[in-house]
Amino acid sequence: MHQLNDVIKEISNDHQVIITTHNQAFVERNNIEANIIIQNQRPHVAQNTGEIRDSLGVRIGDNLVNCEVVLIVEGPEDEKVLKHFICAKSSKLKSAFGDNRININILHGAGGLSYKIDEVNRSLCRWHCFLDSDYAGNESYKKAVSNGMLKPKQVTFTSSKGTPTELEDWFLMDVYRDYIENAYGKILESEHFTKHKGNWSSRLETAFIKTGKLWDDNIESTIKNDIADLSIKHPDPIKNKCKPILDSLVLCLEKLLDGEN
Repeated sequence: MHQLNDVIKEISNDHQVIITTHNQAFVERNNIEANIIIQNQRPHVAQNTGEIRDSLGVRIGDNLVNCEVVLIVEGPEDEKVLKHFICAKSSKLKSAFGDNRININILHGAGGLSYKIDEVNRSLCRWHCFLDSDYAGNESYKKAVSNGMLKPKQVTFTSSKGTPTELEDWFLMDVYRDYIENAYGKILESEHFTKHKGNWSSRLETAFIKTGKLWDDNIESTIKNDIADLSIKHPDPIKNKCKPILDSLVLCLEKLLDGEN
């Protein structure tokens, strides 16, 4: 369906195309007035996305009623941290979050990416993905691209170098050093954390195990949530090399809010 839509859009560059459909995949999201609604055998120009949703019988959650743009992220810490730093970078996006014109949806793991994209497409929102640069994120990305559901420009990864990276890798160690040491000991001094390859979580897990500390999903979740809170309170928590990625994400979201795909 998505590939067919791409072909039709390409044809429309040179020819006038009129589509009659009940499928939300063919709705013109960037130019709402290009959609004509037929009700009771009478046509009228669509005035807003909500009107199109009603005519197609699209049911959405309350959090998406006024939403125009959705940022898809992997976990709740990503939602918390990114919303804070995006709002700090862009007054336009801060206002849009306040009006619920932009919303963050959580995957709870990269494996549900294709399903989430399909769900957001049905809501008639424009969207962008923010994924960890690790095996799970990369595989979900490749699957969605191969299924025609996702284009490279619709994704921002935590790293562009291909090295395993997650959002916590963005933070300076000063953000969480005292917290980890006070709660768990000198874990961060282990070479398993400082020198080994892998994303932040895998290195921290290895360091915990090698230093005789208990590690499980609950501990990982607690640490990530606490570090997310610490990063928000820190005046400048992000490594300089990662700041351009955040700037790029902000620019993508601003363009989507302006109606660009």
